[in-house]
Amino acid sequence: MLINHNNSRSLHIVLCMDVNVLLGAGTLITSVIHNNPNLNLTFHLFSTTDDLTKIRSAIAPRIQKTQSPNKANQENAASLFGSVCIEYYDITKFEELALVEEKLNKIMTKANRNLTVASLYRLLVPHNISIDSDRLLYIDTDVLCNGDLSELCDIDIQNHVVAAISDWDEQFEKAKRSLLGFDGDGYFNGGVLLINLKKWIQENISEKALDYVLKYQPKQIDQDALNVACANKVYWLGKAYNSITRVTQEAVNDDTALLHYTGADKPWKPWLTEDRKPVELYRKYMRMFEPDNRKWFNAGSCAQPNITKNEKGNDTRQARQNLTDQQVASTLWSPSSVHDFKYMARLYWRNKCYMKSISARLQHIKLKYKRLGLWGIITCR
Repeated sequence: MLINHNNSRSLHIVLCMDVNVLLGAGTLITSVIHNNPNLNLTFHLFSTTDDLTKIRSAIAPRIQKTQSPNKANQENAASLFGSVCIEYYDITKFEELALVEEKLNKIMTKANRNLTVASLYRLLVPHNISIDSDRLLYIDTDVLCNGDLSELCDIDIQNHVVAAISDWDEQFEKAKRSLLGFDGDGYFNGGVLLINLKKWIQENISEKALDYVLKYQPKQIDQDALNVACANKVYWLGKAYNSITRVTQEAVNDDTALLHYTGADKPWKPWLTEDRKPVELYRKYMRMFEPDNRKWFNAGSCAQPNITKNEKGNDTRQARQNLTDQQVASTLWSPSSVHDFKYMARLYWRNKCYMKSISARLQHIKLKYKRLGLWGIITCR
């Protein structure tokens, strides 16, 4: 998909994803476009063959609508936004992944976290992309853009493999204690990485990081591996470019350009409400991407809360209309992890959808057993 509005400065952005984060990816793309009208933006989306079909059909038409909602607004939209291009890549065609995918899937299962192998795709991107730029901006799909990214086009990273943002101090201390071979001058969060493509390839970062994951299976998986591979070759960015938050926090700094929603609770998930500032901000852009909130979640035929706020700012729960099977199939998010099914079971129960609640709870137990075994179900909440 290409929407050309003729601006000169360019930024290439990579998202690695599956359908489980489709709503997050669409919201991220929308937020980047709306906050960077002076940039030519190319989004490179990496996923599997099956997932790409749904990703493409869901994202492309919605992004076009956010820029030019109707014919009357096309001329104004052209003056407001730069060139926007979205390209899609089938990760299953990458030979490097085919050789180790089974091992990586086992590692992700053993890690007992709400992650899939899609989070490891970024290790392979620099060797499987051809662009007219020396830099590439990787962004996690649980990040929101709330500011200008043009400075990232100008930062001098010629002598660095990546530009990144320091993670919590305790993560650096843990890395120094537990990561074999780590001697870096800091520990970065992998949610936002400005990659020097030439340097990355020269230093064999993909191969080093992938080998480290397969050999040592570190707790933070590819983030740990990248910190080892890129040690002492990092340009340290300010916190504004990866401000780490959780949905339970109240404040969002005004100078934040990229807001990173870490943890299992993501702001697009239906049990979260907009009485928290980070969620309220996120949902503003989510509505730009998809204004009809009945299409956000897979609510089935059961009445689900339309999560809004009343005039006093309090959460209100207005029952949705029943959705048809076709509408359910076209929703942008469905539960997929142990954590998701646990909280969906509670949400269904609160809304008197008892059979759906029981079904979600059984799925929660099934996935938990698959990850942890019978003892894990007995000892873990």
